[in-house]
Amino acid sequence: MDFEELCNVIQQRISLIELPDNSFTVEKNYNEENQSGLIVVKKGKIDIVRFHYMRKSITGLGGKQHFRVSQTIHVVFYAEWYHNYLNRRLDIDVHIDENANCNLNETDDIKFEAILDRFLPIGNDEEKKEIELECSIFKLDINRINYDSIKHAYVVDSPTINTFIDSITVEQNEESLLLCKYVSFDTLISMLNNRTFRMNSIVGMNDSEETLWASQIAQPDYIDNEKYKFNVIDLRHTLVTSFTDKSDDATMWRLYTNNGIGACLVFKVPGNRVMRVRYVGDDNDLFQKLHNISTRLNANNIKVIYKGLDEKRFFIKDSSYRVEGEYRFLYDAKEEDLQLANYNGLLSPYKDFAYDEASKSYGDLPFELVSIIIGNNISNFMTNEPLLFAKIHKQFPNVGIYESKVDSLR
Repeated sequence: MDFEELCNVIQQRISLIELPDNSFTVEKNYNEENQSGLIVVKKGKIDIVRFHYMRKSITGLGGKQHFRVSQTIHVVFYAEWYHNYLNRRLDIDVHIDENANCNLNETDDIKFEAILDRFLPIGNDEEKKEIELECSIFKLDINRINYDSIKHAYVVDSPTINTFIDSITVEQNEESLLLCKYVSFDTLISMLNNRTFRMNSIVGMNDSEETLWASQIAQPDYIDNEKYKFNVIDLRHTLVTSFTDKSDDATMWRLYTNNGIGACLVFKVPGNRVMRVRYVGDDNDLFQKLHNISTRLNANNIKVIYKGLDEKRFFIKDSSYRVEGEYRFLYDAKEEDLQLANYNGLLSPYKDFAYDEASKSYGDLPFELVSIIIGNNISNFMTNEPLLFAKIHKQFPNVGIYESKVDSLR
């Protein structure tokens, strides 16, 4: 196989890829004198695989044939799981010769077809028919089934799932909402002293499985311990803050301010910048169907994901949390802006946003602080409350300050 033949085979494989559609490109460069070349398959700006082509048998000076070999050595400096995590991005250099013998940082040659299946996998009609059968058994209607060559799974597009996803976003509009955030006494003091609003990474939430709950319910065996750790690293830049539509509410005081030892912050938030959380119970008919379909297909080593569900998983929670009436806002932070906090043994990347007097908001966050309600159970109330009122008025002169009307928390 010469260099151009190799390029053609790779292009043919790419032409069979269904998802992500129209996002793969090929860059190639060949050195005729050295009889070697490089083919890089990219998705956007990300390298998916790099083929280092080199003829083992070459014609040198005097017309003599020479034989050469190439071997890449990687030294492992990390725990196995972290080495595997890095390898998802680093071990994409495939050495291939004119006989289609491939080497991938290992001692033994790998078949070219196996390399294509590893980096540029495609689905097949037999497995799609099996997915269709399982969906029909559980009466899940489907529009289409496509294979995602990045996620290495079949994506099931279902009108029923689309309707569910639409129900999460249907209420979004530009009309402003008054939403509340309940904070502890220590958090309140920190916000007052620093005039900042802190957003923590979604992986540092009080329920450490919230980032995967919906996916795991619908797709059993969705993630193992190693992939869970990968998920934590990948999502550390995704910051989240939670709001509620329950103002000065006894239940929220109990849950999030240690029985009224804290404050309720009231913000004006554009309705199209936050999303209301959708609560799902274990008995939800749709999720039971998805669970059963995935379980049966997993038994045959067929992995499926449901279109839209992963993208909206941050806005789906167990129905036991329904009382919270939660809204969420997500923010994609830059690595250089993140700090690391320790919350009673749970580490969380975070970013603090400085208050801007002119806009009455925190940096580029779309929230305007409207008022602060002080909980009735703060310690040394007769001394601490007036000091808080004075400090709030100094730091935020245009913000309303109130006492909670909930005077009894059991």
